[in-house]
Amino acid sequence: MKIAVATSGSGGLGDQVSSIFGRASTFTIVEVERGEIQEVKIIENPGSKVTSGAAVRAVEALRKNNVHSIISGDFGPNAVEMLKAEGMRMVKAKGLVKEVIEKLVEKENL
Repeated sequence: MKIAVATSGSGGLGDQVSSIFGRASTFTIVEVERGEIQEVKIIENPGSKVTSGAAVRAVEALRKNNVHSIISGDFGPNAVEMLKAEGMRMVKAKGLVKEVIEKLVEKENL
């Protein structure tokens, strides 16, 4: 399963979860298999630098990366509608990426 985390800095397991989805600096994409982190990929959020349509660009980038679930501190109304339409699950969380992923994996038994 691929999980994308909206990250506030340069991304990675040691970065903080961004409080916003559409304008997060980066997305840390974590592939989890049998409860273990298999791969970590960092991509720049194309929505972070646009004046409008941030959610559209962010969701497109995640769709291209075959993401199933998204973790962020919060999601705007446009992002919620688009992510639902794509069938992507939204999880609100705060903290370090690695800790949030580990809690989700444990809770969901991924």
